[in-house]
Amino acid sequence: MEALCRWKGAPEDPEGGRIAADAPEQEAPSLESSERRVNPGYVDPLKDFSDQHEMTTWTDGTPIDRSRGWGPLTPWKLPDTDFPAVTVAAVRYLPVTRGDVVLGYLWASVADDAAYYMKRADAGSDGFNAGGIWVPRLREAADEGLTPLQALRKWKGAPEDPRGGAIKADAQEQEAPSLDALKELAGQ
Repeated sequence: MEALCRWKGAPEDPEGGRIAADAPEQEAPSLESSERRVNPGYVDPLKDFSDQHEMTTWTDGTPIDRSRGWGPLTPWKLPDTDFPAVTVAAVRYLPVTRGDVVLGYLWASVADDAAYYMKRADAGSDGFNAGGIWVPRLREAADEGLTPLQALRKWKGAPEDPRGGAIKADAQEQEAPSLDALKELAGQ
């Protein structure tokens, strides 16, 4: 209340207006009744919108009434069809090469739905950038309903991508006892 009283009689602000020096202090039983008193006839467009459309959430699942939760707080969402990128099971893998350089490994779990691309540390940014080709390819395979092992084998022998490299037709599928073992092989 002291802060409000300090503004009484102050010069008018071009946007915020002013509080007259002789304005009486008033009380309201609630914020809603105070809002009705100072702004009669005002209709909250959000309340009106949700009443008219019987909506309780926005299209992304966010509650219109934030007192009921916040919903997703990021615009980014991984597609539901992505294979998980981690597993505790053994993995089968194929080397991804560009020319004679091994950029990384495309791998798939032998026991669950995990599959992903792992860059080789010594391939530097080329190994990292190759993931920009292989991760969407895995997503494509998942969208097609392929298993992780089928996805692993899908591009064997396909033409080399200038950025992502290729899996050579004569590449030998190998198995690592764990994802950690493959990370060690990749120098991570």
